[in-house]
Amino acid sequence: MIDRDQIGLEKAHLRKYFDEVWKQCDNPWNFKAGNIIVKKKIEIIEPYAVSASSIIDLGCGGGEFMAALIGNRKPEIVFGVDISPKAVAKAETAGVFNRLIAADINDALESINRTFDLVLLNEVLYYQKDYRALVQNVAARLAAPNSVIFIALAIGPKFLSERDGKSVMSLFPASKWRLEKKARVGYTFKKIPLRFVFWKKFSQTHKLILIYRKMQ
Repeated sequence: MIDRDQIGLEKAHLRKYFDEVWKQCDNPWNFKAGNIIVKKKIEIIEPYAVSASSIIDLGCGGGEFMAALIGNRKPEIVFGVDISPKAVAKAETAGVFNRLIAADINDALESINRTFDLVLLNEVLYYQKDYRALVQNVAARLAAPNSVIFIALAIGPKFLSERDGKSVMSLFPASKWRLEKKARVGYTFKKIPLRFVFWKKFSQTHKLILIYRKMQ
């Protein structure tokens, strides 16, 4: 679980924080491919990944999600970016990336001179000082016509709000982008959605999944 105090910090502090996290454990978020939330994300994005010859994961962590997503498929180009060198070192062992960059995402974009069929922003926007600027930068630099951008956001008291989700959506004008998927992946307590059960007691209640395709 993320420490709320780390959200939106300057990149030098974030790098130090995440290096400490990865120093303590090589699976700090207890990633499991069989987790119901992970499985739902993959179910949603897999149809786009199957046809993608180039994929980039911005905030790739140890590479577990990318490895679970592509499985035995071998896209021609798979890039990963993470602010923590220790995370990138773990991602190297996943055996799925052609190129890994240990840097802040905005800094990494300066050295990436190509576009991708599929761009992943999976649970990373909360860490940004200006998540709107990051999304705009990613969309401008990495997406060509027909490219797909996948965004997953945790919504809850210690993460982003529904208003933040709408703010992200406003960055994709209908004249240039087609919303292909909007999904809510909810956590439950005794089969009741958390957003209806003592909402403020939980750090997050559900994931908001957005998939946009850049039009011609």
